[in-house]
Amino acid sequence: NRFNPDFKLKWTLAGVDHRSKIPKILMKKFPMINNVILVGRLDSTEIVEQMLHSDLFVLPSAIENSPNALQEAMLIGMPVIATHSGGTSVFIEHNQDGILIPEGEPYSLAGAITELSQNYSKAIEFGKKARERALSRNNPEVIAKQLIIAYKNIMKSSNNKNINTN
Repeated sequence: NRFNPDFKLKWTLAGVDHRSKIPKILMKKFPMINNVILVGRLDSTEIVEQMLHSDLFVLPSAIENSPNALQEAMLIGMPVIATHSGGTSVFIEHNQDGILIPEGEPYSLAGAITELSQNYSKAIEFGKKARERALSRNNPEVIAKQLIIAYKNIMKSSNNKNINTN
């Protein structure tokens, strides 16, 4: 890293392997990128194993409606950084349990990574709060209650419109 030679960063990218075109193009264009590990497609056990050996989860998506990988990272207590796109702001409260950055802003991403790498206690706190939030959000009892309320509202609305619900 030409800006801070002491800063060590290793990217592990799941779902992409050495045969993928985009990483090949990027590695050719930016030969200084030598700290990217392409692990390819992983099963659920391998994903958890990768996450358990990582310090930070980054989701730099341009479009993300319901980011399962983000929720999984939060459930195991990883500090998270994600782009503020689609549904990510429903899952993360900026600077409370993670960091939201604008989509397409690499300097914001670099700043967020640097911030958490330099403030270990903040990263740990974000991870703890992310886990609490994810456990609450994914609580089966809460989900069941919300579904029942939604179905009751649909039934009530249908009955008011004299629509047969059978």
